[in-house]
Amino acid sequence: MAGSSLSLLDAALKAVKLCEAGGAEGEAYLSRTRTVSAAIENDQIVKAKTVWEEGLGLRVSLQGRIGFSYTNRLNMESLRETVRKALKLAKASPPDRQWKGFPPSKACQKPLETYDGRVAEAEVETAVDLASEMLESPLSLDRRVKASEGAVNLTYTKRVLANSPGVEVEDEGTWAGCYLEALAREGSSTTPACFEFNFSRMLKLNVAEVGRKAAELALSAPWSRENRRRKDCRHPRPACTALHPILHAGSSLEGGQRSEGQVSA
Repeated sequence: MAGSSLSLLDAALKAVKLCEAGGAEGEAYLSRTRTVSAAIENDQIVKAKTVWEEGLGLRVSLQGRIGFSYTNRLNMESLRETVRKALKLAKASPPDRQWKGFPPSKACQKPLETYDGRVAEAEVETAVDLASEMLESPLSLDRRVKASEGAVNLTYTKRVLANSPGVEVEDEGTWAGCYLEALAREGSSTTPACFEFNFSRMLKLNVAEVGRKAAELALSAPWSRENRRRKDCRHPRPACTALHPILHAGSSLEGGQRSEGQVSA
């Protein structure tokens, strides 16, 4: 990422060594995330962008006194300041009598099918192409269908954990997600806005199917002359924008008219 002078692992190890130089044990968790996305509003793709995010969270243990601090700048100056703040908090904290220390290093299995290079290397044009296909499907199905909002997100994240007992682990993962909210309108009559979604760790999105099912749900919904949306039919927008969209989507779909959606491994 532009502006970062250290790799994630280098930053983690340096943060831990700075903790130890201050007489404490340390544990650093770092993540770097890249998301390309395309957003849909009112039958059009209105926005496409690439967003980078990164940060470090640091815990220190000073004779059982725990301190925490974080930063989103991975350079030596920021690392020193983050360690200084964490140590200051630890010194001001009472001892945690139940503290057993940071976990030691041990072998662990790597999960399967959580990384797809096509998602990790995707450019914004890929998200736009997928959004275009998802948008075309409902609009070509029935002239009464309107795509009120939707999005395609392709996310890559790398995470690192290192601590004083010797843990040094790295992980890469990807997420691909899309959703479309649609309603049907004819004259002064309209249906509630209904949605369909699809999420996967791999690039397995069937965007055309998502668009078609959203349109079919809207066409089968009760018609009303009141031009408004029922709240229980709306897609929870954070579900497609969060780092872990599967969890957010699953916890947000409560009650009301909805599709079951698809979550792929």
